Parts: sequence; structure tokens; C-alpha cells
Amino acid sequence: MYLNPPPQGPLARFVAAVLGAALLVGAFMVGVVAFVILLGVGAVMAAWFWFRTRDVRRAFREAAEQAAPEAPADGDQPPGGDPIEAEYTVVRDRDRGSDRPSG
Repeated sequence: MYLNPPPQGPLARFVAAVLGAALLVGAFMVGVVAFVILLGVGAVMAAWFWFRTRDVRRAFREAAEQAAPEAPADGDQPPGGDPIEAEYTVVRDRDRGSDRPSG
């Protein structure tokens, strides 16, 4: 059920197609403008948030530097403590072939 019947003549169909295309292009442009505006607002809000939290970030960085233990002069040990040392041997399946019972 149409509110208005579709255009019958070729000129009316052409005009309807041109108006429809113009409407789609206009809607796309409005969407692009809205996206750019929202992107700008988001960038301004992110910059404001970064600016407002710079003192907190500086305090966290200074606290982390004060809490971090200093590394030894020789540099052998990691800052977290003593490393775990171990010896190991790589055993492959073909090396273990003689250990398996024949069955």
C-alpha cells in the first residue's frame, strides 16, 4: 500500500532517482559531520582527562621509583631476588626407545 503511487513516466522516475540519490548523499554527509563532531568532542575530553590526571600519574611514578629495590652493582641478580639455577638434560623420544618394554 503506497501513500503515493510510484512514478509512471520516465522523466518522473529519473527525477525520483535523482532526488533519492541526493537524499542518500545528504544523509551520508550529515553522518560524517556528526562523526567528526563526536570525534572532536572525544579528543577534547581525552586531553582534559590526561591534563587533570597528570599529578596523579606523577605521584604513582615517584612512589614506584621509591618502592623499587635497587639492582646490585654486578647486575647478575634480577631486582626480584635470587635466581633459581638448575641443570637439565633434554630427552627425546628416539633417545628413550631402548627404555620401553617390547610388547
